[in-house]
Amino acid sequence: MANINVLAPFILSWEGGVSNNKNDSGGLTNKGVTLAVWTKHGRDINGDGVIDGNDLVTITDEDAVKIMKLLYWDTVKADKILSQNVANILVDWAWNSGVGRAAKEVQAIVGATVDGIIGEKSIAAINAMNSEVLFKKIFEARLKFIDNIVASNPKNKVFEKGWKNRLNSIQYGKLVYNGGQKNIEFADQPTSSADVTNNRCPFAVKIGAAHDAGNSAISMYCTRYHDGIDKK
Repeated sequence: MANINVLAPFILSWEGGVSNNKNDSGGLTNKGVTLAVWTKHGRDINGDGVIDGNDLVTITDEDAVKIMKLLYWDTVKADKILSQNVANILVDWAWNSGVGRAAKEVQAIVGATVDGIIGEKSIAAINAMNSEVLFKKIFEARLKFIDNIVASNPKNKVFEKGWKNRLNSIQYGKLVYNGGQKNIEFADQPTSSADVTNNRCPFAVKIGAAHDAGNSAISMYCTRYHDGIDKK
């Protein structure tokens, strides 16, 4: 099964910190979390009785990942997706363009009812399809989506290169962090000889040779799995 701890550090590497670009309809954001989302689902960090932008600009990576899991990962039932690769590209698309948009695109590809709500039938259809074929089809659909929104709104042209660079960094079996300074490679299927500290980790993981430090997300998940905390 897919796990958010493989994807979350990649997303955070691409989001950066506080941003309030006039061309971005999301307005004030931090670590990819918009002010609208934070005021509804966040917390009053500074204790002034109001959840607002002053709280958003101080959120931690952990805060961002909680939002990511609650509103995106869990909403598309990514824990039930067998392929980490498929979960990666689906959830990243949902995070960037909305759950409904990403869900509908994937449902259309797998032949499920296109309603923007990922349910058990959609999950079954996703898991029934060859993961590499499905990944490539989602990639192509997302690339077409980017081309269309840039063509329909010239203000989006400024974001086109960054959007496509990010999409190209989501590869089958590999995630490349922003700037190319670190990458994570993994196999979809469980293995009895995972390339990690124990052989019960459900993914064979390899960190880019020049950047093998700071892989806390993978090592934490593998350790937790080994200890039986997340074992399924």
